[in-house]
Amino acid sequence: MNEIPFDVNQRRIGGTYLPVEIIGSLFTRGGQRLAMAIARDISERKQMDEELVRKEKLVTIGQLASGVAHELRNPLGVIGNSAYFLNMKLKDADKKVQKHIDILQRDVHRANRALTNLLDFSRVRPPSLEKGNVNSIIKDTLADIKVPENISLEIHLNDELPEILVDPDQIRQVFLNVISNAVQAMPEGGLLEINRRERRLKWRKKPAYLSWMMTLA
Repeated sequence: MNEIPFDVNQRRIGGTYLPVEIIGSLFTRGGQRLAMAIARDISERKQMDEELVRKEKLVTIGQLASGVAHELRNPLGVIGNSAYFLNMKLKDADKKVQKHIDILQRDVHRANRALTNLLDFSRVRPPSLEKGNVNSIIKDTLADIKVPENISLEIHLNDELPEILVDPDQIRQVFLNVISNAVQAMPEGGLLEINRRERRLKWRKKPAYLSWMMTLA
């Protein structure tokens, strides 16, 4: 018996189409050459195949997005630093010059935020939890952020608090976003204060140690 499988779209009475797999068989019985066909609904399999193709495309797009974002981050950093330098050196410049510097800084910030969202899209994954020192993560994050001279930074981290289960990369990104937004919210300068302390929750018998606080003044 020779089987010949093939897929077709079967038209329904209502006008819609149903994907169907048809397996045709040729065989001989009683000296006669006969044919038999079995039809099977494969709409679920088709949906799974399409979902797999979509996921593969998303992976490819994510990899491309990550590469593009990293390539653009470096020149944007140079532009941002140059704009900050000009802003410091040209404090007494006329309003028109100051206006254009402000536009430059604002657009660099907007582009950086778009790149961050692009990188977040390419890194979608479940948290990978491990024991980590939140104080160290905060310090590492601050080392990557340029805090302007007109902003005073005060850090109060309780070194007696234990390590906790955390995804270092994801929590670092949270700290990076929050601290960067805080810095950009004080163009005229101010006080950025970061505290980490123990906080007891009423519904827990044990204290929760991740509590941290940031204040602007």
